[in-house]
Amino acid sequence: MTETMSLMQAVEEALASGSVHIPVYSSTVARLQSLVTKENADAKQVEQVLNQDPALAAQVLRVANSPFYGGLSKISTITGAVQRLGMRQVVNIAVLTTQRAAHVSKDAAVNTLMQRLWQHAVGCAIGAKWLAEHANCREHANEAFMAGLLHDVGALMLLRVLEGLRQEHPSQPMPESLVMEVMTSLHAEQGARIIRHWGLPDSYAEVAANHHAHDDNGDTVTQLVRIANHACHKLGMSLTPDASIRLSTLPECHSLGVRELTLAEMEIAIEDGVAALI
Repeated sequence: MTETMSLMQAVEEALASGSVHIPVYSSTVARLQSLVTKENADAKQVEQVLNQDPALAAQVLRVANSPFYGGLSKISTITGAVQRLGMRQVVNIAVLTTQRAAHVSKDAAVNTLMQRLWQHAVGCAIGAKWLAEHANCREHANEAFMAGLLHDVGALMLLRVLEGLRQEHPSQPMPESLVMEVMTSLHAEQGARIIRHWGLPDSYAEVAANHHAHDDNGDTVTQLVRIANHACHKLGMSLTPDASIRLSTLPECHSLGVRELTLAEMEIAIEDGVAALI
């Protein structure tokens, strides 16, 4: 990267070269997601898959016992977690755990941005799921959680690209304002690309591609994620926080019939959930 080449140009050149490493999706999580789509799936099968990755199984149990999910007694087995929380919730926790591990960098500046991005992803997942459960679309709750968690995965990949550029050109300044410009311009398209590369349902790719659209179009899950995304920006859980956002004016809130009191309760749920899971 020369002094005359903008950061945007450098990132776009790296993406166009085909040399950018797309993050690997956990094979264990992929097997779990395939398993829970089968009608005869049961808790023992989920436990068998997770026990092939002991580190992941241990982290799933840790999260399942966190204040956000915890019941009156401690869960000591994956089967117990499935029985209390349900298979899809346990799979959501597994995805949450693997994504958390991906938001880490040895570069201090990049790592700071990754931690903010992780907080945003968790907040969006919690907010979209909570809103689904309280806005007469409970059947979309688990899908909304996953879509919220993955909607900004393109930003994660772009941070990996920037991390590589910083290693190659340590003396080249990368002002945060320029980094945010790159993120804003490219992350939605790149997020959809990654999700399709992983072979996940195309509905998640559509959410990643369209979560910044300014209208009330889009399916229910997309609208839930948009509202949760704006809420996280308002709460400061974002790479680009904006405390001036008024959630009640969003077209998605009108489309889904979400009341102002429900939005205020969602914000509390996001703050409490992130505090319990981060």
